Amino acid sequence: MSNVIKMLQNIDTNTVIVYVTVILLATFFAFIYQKKKHKKKAKGYLVLAFLPIWIMLAFSNCGTDYPAYEEFFLNSLNPEYWIAGEMERGFLLFFAIVRFFTDSFEIFHIIWATVMLLLIYKTFVYYKNFIHTGYAMFAFASVYCIQSMNIMRIFFAAAMVFYATRYLLNKQYFKYTVAIVITSFIHISSIVMLLPLVFLMMFPSPKKYLFKTFVFVVAIFAVFAARSFIFGGNLMGYTYGLNAGGSLGVANIIYHIPLIIFFVVANKSDVFSKEANKVFFVLMMTSFAVGFLSYYIDLIGRMYVYFESVYVLFPAYYLNSWKTDKALDKSQKMSNRFIWATMFIVVMLVRVVLSIEYFVPDQTMPYTWIFSN
Repeated sequence: MSNVIKMLQNIDTNTVIVYVTVILLATFFAFIYQKKKHKKKAKGYLVLAFLPIWIMLAFSNCGTDYPAYEEFFLNSLNPEYWIAGEMERGFLLFFAIVRFFTDSFEIFHIIWATVMLLLIYKTFVYYKNFIHTGYAMFAFASVYCIQSMNIMRIFFAAAMVFYATRYLLNKQYFKYTVAIVITSFIHISSIVMLLPLVFLMMFPSPKKYLFKTFVFVVAIFAVFAARSFIFGGNLMGYTYGLNAGGSLGVANIIYHIPLIIFFVVANKSDVFSKEANKVFFVLMMTSFAVGFLSYYIDLIGRMYVYFESVYVLFPAYYLNSWKTDKALDKSQKMSNRFIWATMFIVVMLVRVVLSIEYFVPDQTMPYTWIFSN
């Protein structure tokens, strides 16, 4: 209770207004885009949906890591920074290319936000006929955008992973592997996204989900039991803390319950793609495993962002697909969508509320931008 009171005392009203306005505007235009039959002609509405997010991210100058990133950017042409190896070479190269033309970190920040959001935008366009863009945008804007102002690099890598999800769904496993390897040069932790591919290749059949669940649970506890031996206090070049008394992860369970329900219902219906269900199951279980282990190995918590598709794409796919179920009449379809949409929105709001406690230590509250000075 004391943590809740402390969190409420630290809330900056102006920041809340900015974030809520951005989320609502992005969601509003995305819903308009969803209503349009000719999506190609209606791309302007999707652009408008991304515009407030782009403005918020591109011109921000808040976040705990902002000064550190600025220092790396300004020194990215210095050979000593390359030799030191304190940052992945891919992102350092990104810094260096922009630094060659300008010494303005603000310009780099604009480019960073533009490229990252372009990857998300392209993914939304790619799935425009399969997902409900309104719900997808609500999930993306409310859960993922704000924290990206602090940990820029991992969110940039997450956008690349999000874009590469299409290769998993299309069984283009080589392309997916190449995409993840390239992404690891932006943030090494993204290599964890090869795990879903390994599980897909181990269990290619879209059946026997109880057995697969059992294997996942055994794997999770095996990694947890051997955590000190496997990681030894240093994970992919980063030191981390072990918390042997970590909780069971109630919040993680709450986050995944609606996803599990989505999957169980969808798997029993002929309306939904069996291949999509198979990929969703693997990503969902890997997401749950990462969330569970993050309560014991603190650094793993940041890897949660790589499972953007679990919350953004797949629920939006299921919500959009109810309308094609010929076994249901119009009222039943509306009723189903209302129930699932309400559950989805409530869970997303719970995630937003729980994430507020990180805004102050992450220095994304209060929100500041380059025009504040």
